[in-house]
Order: sequence, then C-alpha cells, then structure tokens
Amino acid sequence: MSIQSKTISKTEQDHLLTQLLRNTPGSKDTEKEEILHSAMLLSFYAAAKKVVKTSILSAPFYSMKYDHEVNNLEFKVLGGSTTAPKKKGEYVLDGLDMIFACHNRDVPLILQGDTGKGKTITTEAYLKTILPEESVIIMSLSMDDFSDSPSDPFKTDSFGENQAGIPKRVIDWEKMRTIAAEYIDEFNLGNTNELLQLTYARIMVSRERGCAGIPVPEVTLQGANYHEKSNLKRLWVSGSQNPPKSQDEQFTGIELSASMKNRVLLLEYPGILQSVAETMWLKESLNGHHKDFLKQFCKNYQKLTGQNIDQDALKKEWLSVYAYTMDSSRTEKAIITSSLEFGGYLMLALSGNIGKLYEGEKEVVRGCSERLGSLVNNFNLSNKVDDGSQEVKNVKQILSSFNKDLTERDDRAIKDLADLIATQKALKNAYAVRRTNPSGVLQTYLNDSGYITIEDVAAATTLLARNKQRDSTNDPLNVVNSILKTYTRLVDDLADKMKIKGYTSFRTDNPNIGLKYFIYTTSLMDSKNTDEIVRKIDQGVGRLKRITTGSEFGKVIVARTVADLAVCASFLKDYESEVNQYIKESSGNEMELRGKIQSLYEQESGDDPDFDPLYEHRLTRILL
Repeated sequence: MSIQSKTISKTEQDHLLTQLLRNTPGSKDTEKEEILHSAMLLSFYAAAKKVVKTSILSAPFYSMKYDHEVNNLEFKVLGGSTTAPKKKGEYVLDGLDMIFACHNRDVPLILQGDTGKGKTITTEAYLKTILPEESVIIMSLSMDDFSDSPSDPFKTDSFGENQAGIPKRVIDWEKMRTIAAEYIDEFNLGNTNELLQLTYARIMVSRERGCAGIPVPEVTLQGANYHEKSNLKRLWVSGSQNPPKSQDEQFTGIELSASMKNRVLLLEYPGILQSVAETMWLKESLNGHHKDFLKQFCKNYQKLTGQNIDQDALKKEWLSVYAYTMDSSRTEKAIITSSLEFGGYLMLALSGNIGKLYEGEKEVVRGCSERLGSLVNNFNLSNKVDDGSQEVKNVKQILSSFNKDLTERDDRAIKDLADLIATQKALKNAYAVRRTNPSGVLQTYLNDSGYITIEDVAAATTLLARNKQRDSTNDPLNVVNSILKTYTRLVDDLADKMKIKGYTSFRTDNPNIGLKYFIYTTSLMDSKNTDEIVRKIDQGVGRLKRITTGSEFGKVIVARTVADLAVCASFLKDYESEVNQYIKESSGNEMELRGKIQSLYEQESGDDPDFDPLYEHRLTRILL
C-alpha cells in the first residue's frame, strides 16, 4: 500500500545523506549512491551486533556450508550451541542474524520457545538499540484482557466540530510516520485478522486506512526528496510466543492459524544456558544502547569510507537514515536461471504425488507435439516414475511429517528466505576479510554477485520444510541434496553434449546456465525462421532425454524441462509471423531476439483477455 496524502512532498537540500553522498567517490551518481548505501548497511549491521551483544548472548540457530566440488549442502539446526569452531566457508546464523535479516527484508518474524529462554529480551534489545524508544512499540497480549489491540498505538481520538463532543476514533498519522517497529509478546493470543493486517503494516479505522512506516528518502546530490507517493520502510512486526499444546502436552500456548503461519517466519528459539552458563553474568543492562549504537555506527562508517559523521546530526536525521539503510528494495537479490529452475524442481518434488505429476507433464508434451506435428520428433516421454522406489518413499515420509501441505505461498516464502540468506551471506563475506584486509570490507560487499544462488534456494527450502514438520525424524535435507546433485549433473552433462562455449563445470553464481536456458538460447542462435528454432529446441530435447540419471527425480526434472520447452515451441509457432519479423530485425543477435520474444509474451499476456493459460503458467520460466 502506498503512502497516503498525510506525507508532504519536500526536498531537504542539506540532509545528512546528501552531504555524505557529495563526499562519496564515484564517477556516476548511481555508483556513488551504491557505495553510500552499502557503507550504511555494513555500518548498521556491525554496530547492531556489537552493541546488542553487550547485553545479551545470541543463540546460534543454523549453520550452512556448501561444497562447490560435489554440489552438496550441509545445513544444521544448532539448537543454541555449537560444538566446534567454524569451518572455512561455513556460515553460522544466530538469533541476531535472523532478526536483522527479517527486519531488513520485511519478513514478519515470530520466535517460539518456552518461557525464560530469552526470545523477548533478544528482540527487545535489538529494537531498542537500533531505534529511539519512541519509535518502538513493545506490547504483551494476555488471555485475561482481550481488549488489547496491537493497532491501538496508531489510533487517536478526534473531536470534530460536528461530533457534539463525542470523540471519533481516527488514524494518528504522526505515529504512523514515526513508529518503525512493533514487537508483540504472546503473539498467538491476538486476533488473527488484525495481526494479518498488521504484518502488512495496514492500519484501518472505520473507513480510514493507511500503511504505517517511515518514508524512505530519494537521495540525490541536490537533496533528499520525499514524494507524495513515497516509498516506505514499512512497520516491521515481530513477536514471540510459547509453544502450542499440540507440540507437547506440557505447553499451554495457542496454535497459530494456518493463514498466519503462511504469512510469518516462525522459528524455534533455543535455550543457551547449557552452552554459556555464567557468561551471562557479565552482560550489561539495556540502558543507553541507542546512543552507543549511533556512536558505533559513526565509527564503522569512518573505517569503511574515511568520512566522519557528526553523531548529533545522525541522531537528528536517524529515522530517515534508518529507512534509507534498511529499505528492502536495495538489498533484493536477482534470481538467476539455475536458481529458478532448481527451485521449481524442488517444489515439484515436494508438492505431492510425483508419479501423477510426471503423467501430467507427459500430457502437456503430447498436446504440444500434436500441435507442432512433423516439426518435432523428441517431444514424447515414455518412462514412468517408480512410486515404490526409495527416493519416492523418502519424499512421502517427509510430506507425511508436515503440519500442512506446501502451497503457492510457500513457493514465494522460499524465494523470500533465499533472499534473506543471500543478504546475510554477503554481509558476512564482507566482514570475513576484516582482519587481513580492513580496507577491503566495503569493496568485498560491492563485489558480491547480488544473486540468489541454488545454495540459497536449497538452504531456504530445507529451513521451510523443517518449519512445517511436527518432528525432525525425517530430515528434508537428504531429499534436497538428492535433487540438487541430480540437477547439477544434468546441467553438466547437457552442457557437454551441446558443447556449450566456455562451460567447464556448474558454478552457482553463473547467471547463464540451466537446462531450459541452454536449449532455448542456443536454438535462437543463427536461426533463419521460427521452424528452425522449433527444430533446434526439439534436437536439444533429444540430447537431454538421452542423458541417464538413474534417479526418479531425474525423470521428473527431464519431464518438466521437456514440457516447458514444448510449450515454448508451441508459443513461437503460434506467433510465427511476429517471430520471423524479429529474426530479420535482430540480424543474428541472440540476446536482441530473446528480448523481442520476451516483450511479445509480456504484451500478449497483458493485452489479450483470452491469452492461453498454458502459456501464462509456463513461459515465464523460460522467457523472463
């Protein structure tokens, strides 16, 4: 929801961010701003972790390590303690990492754990460190008082001229633009509909509604601009709760609704007493931490850039600096072809009856083959999935352990989690060089690929699957790794059969690799007409089908790939006259031709009210 007319358009010529931008090196304005924001984010992250850890000990949640030689993910739930020093290339995500990452990426976070484990104090310490106290709401719901409303702090009473002295409840727009975060203890005691709206930062009073958050300034050399329809750093909602009785008879908590579970990231908060013991005695109180945070932020920024920030000026401008720094649009990672393909195959394998899904792909291929006729010879699938195989049994065991089946919303949740993990890895990689190359921290972050890779997707899927399980008897990581290895081997083998120029082996950060990508893009190269493109796609499909995987997952991956390519070929044939014209205009330039076909799809899917749903459902996986 966009910011409403309660925010006035203005430009602040001497805003702190503008002053810093003017002193930032770079040949272009966009380059200067990228450096500025990166330095801000790095300073924020390090300052938050340092200052918060003076008062609390953060619990280790997860560790992950990706072996690029064999394409295998190690992912462990640490449960609040580690037993060995980190390995090279291993990432440990503690409670503060997860809180920061969810906050940065606008993901509502609920920490679940028994009373006294530290879930409330950890989040409260973080929020009261990074924000002034008046910009944070800490609320505790109670079963004894159902009048508590998490949205009440954003409402006020108005006494209008025509109200005869009777107050009218309205939105408090000053609070809407100054409160940045809300933490709700005993989250599961709240009204589901109200909490759902709040997680989207939506506040509604009678017919009035708005989106709570801090306006994000557009920073230029001329000033910091705030527009009528400005971008917002939305109100971030987090909370905690005791485990529900359904998890264990000893607990008394209420189960979150399915709709709420689909909206928030629900993480088990582990106890750390066994690991840290009396170390907790040495921690300080929370008093004065925001002031310490601003001071540390200035120090960090000076180390990264050589520029000094006046702490008083930073304090004065902090809310807009905070919104600019934590704007999720600036850290969103691009999803590359291999990640998109792999994520789709994972969801396919974990969505239910693999054998039935395989038969569905066969029907799609058969229908497209009939449409294309003699142009194609390889658009057919003769195999069957063995539902009695151990691979399929493993998937069924995992699915039977889920509280709720995977949904379309989970597909988006995996992308959000992968984005979150990729962002944290980039920050950790930057600070990993601090001891050996202190001046290289900022440049290391700037050099990050900015991609969501298959290792991020694999970790995100494992985490989401574990969150859906009633118990941890069947580890979904085994299935994730099995599909991961099958997919990467198929990519390697297909690249070898197609003699893809410059390809040596699978690289997670290479944006130009993938089964469908190889076949589709090479089919566009030097083709004289649409029929030639379709025949080349058919030849590529033939090469793919001749690869032996020895895996039931491999059959499903090949089937989905062939089906999507068959749909793509049918689309090209349906729009043959336009594609032939694009081929002439592109003069052999594959990238230009690909762009024109993409634009054609976008135009037709948008303008044609009767656009073929088969194309709409499948072509984005190839064309976009």
